[in-house]
Amino acid sequence: MKTLLLLSIFFSLWLSSIAQAEDLSVLAPQVSGLVEEDGTGAYQQVLREAAKRANLRFTERFYPYKRALVLFEEHQGTCIYSPVDPFEESLGTNAILASTPLGGVRMHVFTRKGEPVITAADQLKGKRVGGMIGLDSFYKDIIEHGAELDYVPADVQNVKKLQAGRIDAFIGALPDLNPVLEHLDYAPEYVLVESYDRILCHNTITGAEFIKAISPVFESMKSDGTLAALMGRHHLELREAE
Repeated sequence: MKTLLLLSIFFSLWLSSIAQAEDLSVLAPQVSGLVEEDGTGAYQQVLREAAKRANLRFTERFYPYKRALVLFEEHQGTCIYSPVDPFEESLGTNAILASTPLGGVRMHVFTRKGEPVITAADQLKGKRVGGMIGLDSFYKDIIEHGAELDYVPADVQNVKKLQAGRIDAFIGALPDLNPVLEHLDYAPEYVLVESYDRILCHNTITGAEFIKAISPVFESMKSDGTLAALMGRHHLELREAE
């Protein structure tokens, strides 16, 4: 009887571990060219290839940027495509596990092609500046210098509003905007934020196993050139990650 009971417990735990593996969900916040609703984003292609190589399964759930961040904070998903920065205060770094970087991110202030570039925050005083919902914490310095922030859900809206003269400038990121840079100007030396996009997971057994399995594959894909090939014009190399 005791043996049967132990076997029953073991079998239940085994089934539970399988269910957890099958239920692993990656939240996909919309990021131009990198994470898209139709699954064609560069980061999505990289993760699918890495998961195939590592024999991992996951489900992906696409949301507007801010909504995805809120769901991750509420533990409504195991993992998310994101830099660590947005969650350092809300969740704490010990609650999050981060993969090897998918790619670098630099945030700049963009103006219309041919117009003076912004080289310091105080140059935005009294100007209407586009921002993206969900990245509010990155804009504190801009607001403190007297800029009026106008938030939208996606970069494409800021580009359109800039071209129409409805805003004077907007804050955006590279490599997200690489495909439309011919329409924009910016000061490369004036960097608001420099970070890395990664796969972040909650510090649970399931999350830890996923990060442990996927990170070496990302490294291998970087070494053999697959990562850069899949990223294409969205590939941005920063200094070596710590």
